[in-house]
Amino acid sequence: MKTLTKFRKLYVTDMSDFVYCPRLFFMKKTMDIPRVETFPMHRGTIEHEIRRSIAKSLKVEYESCSSIDSLKSLDYKSCIENAIKYCLDLSLVVKSAFFLRLEEMLPQLSFRLELEEKQRLAQAILLREKGYSMKEIIEKLLPWKQECGVGSTTLGITGRVDQVFKQGDNLTPIDFKTHSSRFAGFIWRDAHKEQLILYSLLLEENYSGAKSNSAIIELTEDLHHDKFKITKLDKKNALNHIKEAKQLIQNRTLPPILTGSSAVKCSSCYFKNFCNSLESEVDQ
Repeated sequence: MKTLTKFRKLYVTDMSDFVYCPRLFFMKKTMDIPRVETFPMHRGTIEHEIRRSIAKSLKVEYESCSSIDSLKSLDYKSCIENAIKYCLDLSLVVKSAFFLRLEEMLPQLSFRLELEEKQRLAQAILLREKGYSMKEIIEKLLPWKQECGVGSTTLGITGRVDQVFKQGDNLTPIDFKTHSSRFAGFIWRDAHKEQLILYSLLLEENYSGAKSNSAIIELTEDLHHDKFKITKLDKKNALNHIKEAKQLIQNRTLPPILTGSSAVKCSSCYFKNFCNSLESEVDQ
């Protein structure tokens, strides 16, 4: 059996793991497991950084538009090209493996990003034609904050939101998921929802007067937006999950491997090989 290590701080993504599988959560938080970087991890890191760069430059482009004509000629393709070039250059400095992975994924990534920005621009033009100001359009279609750090000393949990949209006092967190299959996105949905529910809770705590009662999971492979409402019960359950997760760690007992219908989750778990090896050790 792997030696249990000292409990480290709790992150919002840990609670996603907890809802998906308590055993996964326990292994990651208490065991000294070597980090193995995979292609999906590289792809996710690269796409998040490219999207951050695009949104930053797009905001400048939209703010410069003073008429419908200037809006129609907005050059979103240059924003995408520059973001990709920036990440290519950065990947050479940070890690050569990132550069190779980025080259592999470029054709499909560029296609998806251009399609998404074409749709965003079409929405912006439609709103402008309806009489919306550019300030209102930007507020509606572009993020208020990116890589937004949130946390609570009371709850003992921190996290970083990919994007936050703000309309009035309403804050809507969005998280990008780069699953390569729709089934993986489907099987992880409840866990992803937990992550965003906690982001909503933390946003309300960190920004006085703010309300956050909805969130969006974007599955980037096919640009699917899964927008859902967040109820008081959702938030109450999430708070209870934090208590349960902390208690699980205090108990220092490895939870059992998933069985029955829940065992299907193992097929989409990035720790399945390590988990199975632990089971073998227990048997021995």
